[in-house]
Amino acid sequence: MIVDNIDILKKHVPTVAGDSVSFAELEEHVRAAESWLRNNISGSALYDFMEMNIEIPLHGMLLYKMQRVISLRGFENAVPMLNLVLTSAGFAVTNNEKVAPASKERVADLREGLKRECADAIEDMITFLETDETYTELWKMSPSYSFFSDTFLPTFMLFKNYAPYADSVASIFPKCRLDFAALRGKMRSVMAGKITGATGKKIVLELIDGMNSDTLSVVEKKLLEPLRFALAAYTLGLNDEGDSFINQALSIIKENADDFPDSGLNFGGHEWTDSPIINMC
Repeated sequence: MIVDNIDILKKHVPTVAGDSVSFAELEEHVRAAESWLRNNISGSALYDFMEMNIEIPLHGMLLYKMQRVISLRGFENAVPMLNLVLTSAGFAVTNNEKVAPASKERVADLREGLKRECADAIEDMITFLETDETYTELWKMSPSYSFFSDTFLPTFMLFKNYAPYADSVASIFPKCRLDFAALRGKMRSVMAGKITGATGKKIVLELIDGMNSDTLSVVEKKLLEPLRFALAAYTLGLNDEGDSFINQALSIIKENADDFPDSGLNFGGHEWTDSPIINMC
């Protein structure tokens, strides 16, 4: 385990103070949080590596960030059961003369606060992994790294760089990594529909392959730019902006037809206008 004692939890969750709770009472939830992190975020290769090298100072920064995620998620999941006991008459809330149980509202507020902190901690950890080359190869094996590898915006950092922000999309604009992950279905739909429908499947597959293998040509990199803006815009429901960037992409393909000889696109006989020449789905 990466979090195996109450002192680590206290470091990351101020609510755990003094001798208020023992590690034994939280261990089941901590183990569940570690499994969740391993299976859904870090990947088994990176998690196992950290577990084996937990005492090496070089990895202290990443260890701290992983422990923070585990502590916050584990404690948040444990909160509903910490003051409940099973009696012959059913579940009851524990109480004594010195400490009274908190209201449902305060417990709910606590859980929401822990969820927000955990989301921030996840974002902080993944941002670190995306910028520190020490763990690149292990990180590439994780489900979070490859989650969007079949789109033009495989990371949250990239999405934020290309997504147009407007008041009209404020409610759906992803605020953290977990919000971004929830967009996967929409992004894949846009890739298969509007993007592929405009540029053709062959170009899309070649660009994704070039991205993942870091072998994009200069012209392909130029084409990828407006397609990334288009993908972000369409994902947020900003269709006019998306259409505009698709037009830019089609202009690049037209101007560099020799670089895309097998695209399947035929510009002959079409009058070039401000509207996409390919019927958008």
